[in-house]
Amino acid sequence: KATAIDPSVVGEDGVYHHTGRVRVFVSEAQAIKAIKREEIVQGDIMVVIGGGPSGTGMEETYQLTSALKHISWGKTVSLITDARFSGVSTGACFGHVSPEALAGGPIGKLRD
Repeated sequence: KATAIDPSVVGEDGVYHHTGRVRVFVSEAQAIKAIKREEIVQGDIMVVIGGGPSGTGMEETYQLTSALKHISWGKTVSLITDARFSGVSTGACFGHVSPEALAGGPIGKLRD
């Protein structure tokens, strides 16, 4: 394939498009609890803030991407964070968002 992104989620224009309900969390643990409680639904956009350099110091969010991988529809959920990802993360993961939430970046303005 010509891209690292799964071709099934890329539009004809070659751009990844996703529209969904935003769910904002302040920790990876909080986000995982939401998955376990079945509060996350197909097509949601999960946002984890506070994991950047000024927050928890660029923690790795592998557990969250792993949890999504084990849900049959997990690849329909997008994940955005100012933290970092493991090299084995899968799905629509957008990390290292800068400026980070605690520096006043736009990611910190998102709300459920």
